[in-house]
Amino acid sequence: MTHKLVYQLYSNVNLDLSTKTPQYGQKAKGKIENEILAKQSANIDAGAGATFTSNGVKEAVKDALKKAEK
Repeated sequence: MTHKLVYQLYSNVNLDLSTKTPQYGQKAKGKIENEILAKQSANIDAGAGATFTSNGVKEAVKDALKKAEK
């Protein structure tokens, strides 16, 4: 995952979900990225059929934010 944090706000999120199942995780990529940007948070809804992907993304975003704060 790459992201750009500007003044504690997300301005860009680019998830690498290339290893995820095309019909689930990869299909949900745009929705998940848009939701992170819209909510400015890792607290996103699990995409239908992509629950494991969404949960993994939540943890990755939380971890990235912790690192960015240091």
